[in-house]
Amino acid sequence: MDLSTTSRGIRIRADLLLTAVLIEGIIAIAVMLASPSEPGNAAFLGLSLRRLLLGGVVLLGLLALAVLLAASRRRSPPMFYLRVVSALENDVVLDATLSLLFAVFWISLNVIVVSASQLAEYTGLLQPVYHQAGSLVFFFLLVSGQFASALLLKYWNRLRRLWTPPHYGLVTTAAIASVISVSLASYMFFGSHARWFLPGLRPLLYPLVLGAIASTTAAASLASPSWVHPVANRRASHLRALSLFLWMFTIYVGTSMALERYFTPSKAYFHLLADAMTRGQLFLSNPPSTHDLAFYRGNWYVVHPPLVALLMIPSVLAIGPSQLNTVSFSSVLAAGSVALLYLILEEMSALGWTRTRAADNTWLAILFGLGFGLWWVAIDGEFWFLSQVAVVAFVALSSLLCIRGAHPFLVGAALGMAVLGRPTALFVWPFLVGVAAQNQLQAEGTLRLRSLVRWSLLSLLGMAVGVLGLFLYNWTRFGSAFDTGFIRQNIAPWLASDLKDFGLFHPHYIVRNLRVMLLNLPAWNGDCRLRIDPSEQGMSIILATPALLFLVRARGHAPWVLGAWSAVAASTAVLLLYYSTGAWQFGYRYILDFAVPLVALLALASGKRMSLLLTLCIVASAVINAVGTAWWFGVWC
Repeated sequence: MDLSTTSRGIRIRADLLLTAVLIEGIIAIAVMLASPSEPGNAAFLGLSLRRLLLGGVVLLGLLALAVLLAASRRRSPPMFYLRVVSALENDVVLDATLSLLFAVFWISLNVIVVSASQLAEYTGLLQPVYHQAGSLVFFFLLVSGQFASALLLKYWNRLRRLWTPPHYGLVTTAAIASVISVSLASYMFFGSHARWFLPGLRPLLYPLVLGAIASTTAAASLASPSWVHPVANRRASHLRALSLFLWMFTIYVGTSMALERYFTPSKAYFHLLADAMTRGQLFLSNPPSTHDLAFYRGNWYVVHPPLVALLMIPSVLAIGPSQLNTVSFSSVLAAGSVALLYLILEEMSALGWTRTRAADNTWLAILFGLGFGLWWVAIDGEFWFLSQVAVVAFVALSSLLCIRGAHPFLVGAALGMAVLGRPTALFVWPFLVGVAAQNQLQAEGTLRLRSLVRWSLLSLLGMAVGVLGLFLYNWTRFGSAFDTGFIRQNIAPWLASDLKDFGLFHPHYIVRNLRVMLLNLPAWNGDCRLRIDPSEQGMSIILATPALLFLVRARGHAPWVLGAWSAVAASTAVLLLYYSTGAWQFGYRYILDFAVPLVALLALASGKRMSLLLTLCIVASAVINAVGTAWWFGVWC
């Protein structure tokens, strides 16, 4: 293949470019493998398993490039090579490829700049990655820049047409974000040595970088005409979802840093369990705390299901458990949940199930991220809350897959993953069935019971993977598929007494749970700065999230509406029977279990245009939860 631009007098041959990349890659791997790992981490030839795996992945990539190089030099290139070349003639593929290259370039550049600055102490993941694979980071920076430059030169005329307003590409946003981000990171590096630089602001500068990226992303997405159009453009929706992800991650990390909570707490547990799993163990050796753990046959076990630990295994293998920041990990999952929820709302608008505009969906996503208790839960970093955040992410993922018509087994498998975090996620399944029925009704004009039953059985089969995995996990630990270990849990005496007398689920708990869920109010406390003290047992969901009052307007007979209300009712009924109210907490954190169908119903209640009153309720919900987050971490009481 020949990448060339005759108008610029520049000719770049693909075989020369690929040869250069291969040489650079071999040098990068050689440099990475040249320095031996620490003696305790050496697995083979003095190198750690993480470094060997990373080198192996890059080596496979180089082999693929070598195959492309060999194909490019043949007089009659093979079919797979011609398909790669022809794919770049597609505008979508070209723009996506450049977007990916710019993203890799931006990430690599920021890892290098931030790791070299004093800011590295606040970014626990970057330093070990840079220390172990700095040469590969430079390689990714160089290669992404080379390939992006070659494509820009070759397809410049097409790209100018693609990137004219209002049709901004992701690549434009990435380019602007790169310049702003690197500028701010450089300012941090040089400014941190200046005498006038305020040390107290340093923790906030890294979120400032992310905020700059989010701002440029938002600016690009606002240029799209679909911002105010009821039928959303999927590409623009993805751009705004990315913006929301970055903004929410910025807010979560920035809040944790401002509150001096950006570290892994002693009761995080799951990073230690992930490390134990890599050694073939399901118990913790010498845990830093034993609170809420179960003691069985001389070992301490995390009674909660293993979803978070399973998700952490790649990070633990890459950087080790001591370097994994559970607050950062949780913030990524929580911000991702907000982005997924936004995409859910956009899909529902595009299908005509709701009448909200993209701006209204953005407000509802902000409510979900800042007004539902997700804020303080995401930045706590302890194991109870890590489970909840992970479950929210997989419930949102399964819902998005279902709305987009994915295979029912895949939809069920995503919900099954949520079950591996909190078994109560099972009761969101009616919402998925309602969505599937709505899809069928919209596609065929009628509901066929046989097709819906088939969909339901296939989704249950997918969900069974998670359920059976949980049973196997229990059996391996305690010798019984149904023994979760909760009865052995090292918990507060008042909870232990109820658990012993009534078990995990019992009607005895209904009155207490109803009171906390709907009626609990803050108490007067003269020792608090604001003179009010929210109950640590929980607080009324209406008081914590006033926007929920608008659910009274979420009425209809559409299958998805019936499914959403069924999921809310089933989840609420189960939680009313549960032995714990969710304590300790601000508001009622278990509402996150079924927050996705709740927000979908709020979108229905919003009508064609979100009212000023609902907007004010969303703002009030965010403010209340901001105050609640400060209270939870002891700022004002």
